Formats: sequence, structure tokens, C-alpha cells
Amino acid sequence: MFTVKCPVSVRQTSWPWVAVFLFGLTTAATAVPKWDTSSQSISPTEGGHLLSLVSLISGFERPVDIQRLPGHPGTVLVLEKAGTAYLTDEGKATVNRWFSIRVPTRSEQGLLGLAFHPRFKTNGRFFVHHSANRKRVHHGRITEWKADVHSLMRAPKAVRIILEVEQPYINHNGGQLAFGPDGMLYIGFGDGGAANDPHGHGQNGATWLGSMLRIDVDGA
Repeated sequence: MFTVKCPVSVRQTSWPWVAVFLFGLTTAATAVPKWDTSSQSISPTEGGHLLSLVSLISGFERPVDIQRLPGHPGTVLVLEKAGTAYLTDEGKATVNRWFSIRVPTRSEQGLLGLAFHPRFKTNGRFFVHHSANRKRVHHGRITEWKADVHSLMRAPKAVRIILEVEQPYINHNGGQLAFGPDGMLYIGFGDGGAANDPHGHGQNGATWLGSMLRIDVDGA
């Protein structure tokens, strides 16, 4: 089932933790990602409220997404635009490559987003949004992957392509994926570029671009 042009409200949790972790991701570097040992913190104030930021991990190149793994406390996924996904272990202070995808990375193309199935803990399913060039045409692609829930560090495997849409330009390609409280997968492909939505996708209910899509991955 597909629904276009529909607003979506997604509950967000653990924001204090995410804010702290993202601070470590903003440090640009070329080295292999690693946990920081200095634990240097900055404490800005806003509206009288104190917020402490601690750098945890440095060395990621253009990180685009960060998520905790359902059912695996202390394990965090980080995606890099160039196509690599890392798993980090807070308890062991380790960073390990989980999988890599060959993706075009011009402008706003790349490995763009990931969402874990609500029952990932038992079924190992997750979904990836990435750019793909096919016959010299730009595309946005949603693929289903499967991880070994009994051996998490074993590289997951791509299972199938769920959706694919042609992208007229290499920017405004969206990226975010998220499961809503209704169990549906919500997808944003962006408006396709270039600037000011020249094709009017945002006002066209018949196109997937400039839309919010939702799909039933269990019934697909």
C-alpha cells in the first residue's frame, strides 16, 4: 500500500543521548573512526538550561544517520554517505564495519538512510535508502536487508529491491526512513532537485517525488 502527500508524526526518543553522540560526529577527519579517550566536554547554555556535550567518537567521513539497534543495548549504527555502515559498542569502545554498498556520491547522492523493522530483534530485517545509477540515469532505491540476529557482527545481506524512483538531478534526493507507530515504513525521496522544484513535484499528487510515502513491508 502506498500513500502520498500525507503528513506523518513520528515519536522520537533518547534525544539527550543523540545530541551527545552527534557532537562526536561533527569532527571531520580521515582516520579510521575510533572512540575518543579525552572526553573533553563543552557546556553551552541556552535559556538558562545547561547542556553538556562530550565527544565520543571521531573519524567518520560525512556521517548521515545514527541509530541504536533494537534489542542490542549499547550498540549503535552509524552510516557514512560514501556507502559504509559501522557498528559501535559503547561498553567495549569499539567501532567495526558492518556492511558497504557501492553508491554514487555526487552532490546529495550516497547511502542516505536506514530503518530497522519493528521486530528486528527477532527477524533481523532492515531497510536501506541509497542512490543508484542505472543506464546512466539517477535513481533513489529502497532495499531490504537481513542480519543474523544470533551473530550480529556477521555481514548482513541484501534481500530485494522494494522501491526505485528516477531522480532527475543529483541533489534534493531525500534519504530519511522511519517506521511509524502504525508499523508502516515512511519514505522521503526528496523533490528530485535542482532548485525551487522546477518540475513541480511537490504539488503533484501523482509522483513519488516531493511526497511522503508509506508502505506495508510485511504485505509487500
